[in-house]
Amino acid sequence: MDLKITDAIVAKMNDKDSKKPRFRELYEKHDFLEAYSRHTDLRVKDNPKGAIGREDEWESHGKLQLKFLMDEGMRPHHRLLDVGCGVGRASRRFVPYLNDSNYVGVDISPAALEHARGLATMEGWDKKSPTFLINGDLNLDGPFDFIWAHSVFTHLPPQQIAIMIANAATLLPVGGKFCFTFKHADKPQRSGVKQFQMPPSFFADCAKPHGFKCEALSLVWPAHQRTIRLTKQ
Repeated sequence: MDLKITDAIVAKMNDKDSKKPRFRELYEKHDFLEAYSRHTDLRVKDNPKGAIGREDEWESHGKLQLKFLMDEGMRPHHRLLDVGCGVGRASRRFVPYLNDSNYVGVDISPAALEHARGLATMEGWDKKSPTFLINGDLNLDGPFDFIWAHSVFTHLPPQQIAIMIANAATLLPVGGKFCFTFKHADKPQRSGVKQFQMPPSFFADCAKPHGFKCEALSLVWPAHQRTIRLTKQ
């Protein structure tokens, strides 16, 4: 997918941030991941609780995510990789549930991770020894039992998603699960500077060469995001 930004392309976008010069300029001057990182940093500076998702869902949404992973079979002894952990909205639910050192959160925004670490200290769950890392490709050391990416692939182009799925396959044992949300479209498309939609078949095609079974789940999240489970075979 071509990620070039022009007046004609922006005119077709329906997100608010593409119309704000301080955000649009980032995607004109930098490659996509660097622009997205700086974009998130600015939003965290403006309002940490509203930078990643809606502020009025701050308390409820992390609980929903924990319940989902528990329903998927996650237990305290499992290791979790939380992709796009942001400012810690779900981390503050995951970490107390998991055994010590079983949580790793990654994000591309230094400001978001700084806030998450501060939140862990302020609320006391730093005692469970969570790890927070800058990482965008999932080129990490495993293994993990579960990988979770909420509202991550909604903000990434298809070429980046393909890289992350390939790398995720190296982090999971047989039976390990990579679950994530996405917004549906009949073909890969971009509707904002950091807004993307994909068909389920795109994820299945990315996953198959790497030994994943791909399943579209019935669960629909707030903001109309759907859910996919990849299970390592």
